[in-house]
Amino acid sequence: MKLSIISALLIGAVSSVIAELDYFDYPKSGSVYNSGDSVTFVVEDVTDDSDDSIKAFLFTADGDFVEEMGEWRADEDFRTPEEEEAFDDGDFIFRWSIDVGDGDYYAEVYEIEVGAGPEIADEKKIATESRKKRSIYSA
Repeated sequence: MKLSIISALLIGAVSSVIAELDYFDYPKSGSVYNSGDSVTFVVEDVTDDSDDSIKAFLFTADGDFVEEMGEWRADEDFRTPEEEEAFDDGDFIFRWSIDVGDGDYYAEVYEIEVGAGPEIADEKKIATESRKKRSIYSA
């Protein structure tokens, strides 16, 4: 892993993003992405209740908020036919185009009740320090 980062820094030709395995089902550990690439994330056991929404947020490795990666209604399904075959019905799939500079990042995904306001209710949080978090490293 460190060799990949060092190689990318030494070569310096293309900014890349490397995914580390934490708690998302996908992308797999060691996957490498370039700036502008679209990354598919797969999170299991997410609600499909039409009264809920799903939000994904990007943070720096230090925990500073970077951006909202997207918001979806929980009952929406954006799967391609290939994804329908490859993943379980309970899996939530979203795509994100890499639009950040070099650095270390991670994503968190939350279930939010519609009408609950801007605060994220702790009991609905599915991304914690120990669950459903995907680290993304940009080199």
